[in-house]
Amino acid sequence: MSLQQSQTSSSSDNVIVIPHLERPKDHRIRAVVYCRVSSKHEDQEYSLENQIAHYRETVGQDPRYELVESYYDFGISGFKSARPGFQKMLEDSKDGKFELVITKSITRFARNTGIVLDATRLLKSRGIGVYFELQQINTLGEGGELLMTLFAAFGQAESEANRLGTKMAIQRKVEEQKPIHQIQRVFGYTKNADGEIVPDEDAGRVLEIFEMAADGFTVAQITNYL
Repeated sequence: MSLQQSQTSSSSDNVIVIPHLERPKDHRIRAVVYCRVSSKHEDQEYSLENQIAHYRETVGQDPRYELVESYYDFGISGFKSARPGFQKMLEDSKDGKFELVITKSITRFARNTGIVLDATRLLKSRGIGVYFELQQINTLGEGGELLMTLFAAFGQAESEANRLGTKMAIQRKVEEQKPIHQIQRVFGYTKNADGEIVPDEDAGRVLEIFEMAADGFTVAQITNYL
């Protein structure tokens, strides 16, 4: 055996050939979508409904896909992994219920880099990809994990900076004795023509509520009394 033949034989012994699995032309990818909003504000609820409707229309009517399920979480931070919709999606992935997760962006999927990586790697181990629409990244694609990691890290840093900024703004308002939230609908107080916070006709009720709480009445008891 020549040296060239020997090298070829030795190299081929260490190579694992992964066959290319071609799907039938009429195969439709079983896809699910994941949507999330972090606030329970009315506008956010409307946004969530729009997201779900958008994907039902685009993915549901795309001949390449079979829309299996829509998972969503409402009013839960992306820093948390304990989200009912998110966990249900991971649980259903065990049974091979779907082949692809489609979501708006990496930050909608999660705002913590560790959660993004853990979840996408778990899904990838089950042969499931995640497609982030905004970044146009498929985790099963070449370089997908690297790009996803970079975007996720930037997203987490931006979110943490925003949280710090909000915390500092609240602290300044506390020090200046200014209300943290808008008080247009706060029971017992209003603003006068000069923009000052003043008691209104319900202020006596507010005082009564605090006195009852100080006397040990529960929230339910106070509510029933009122």
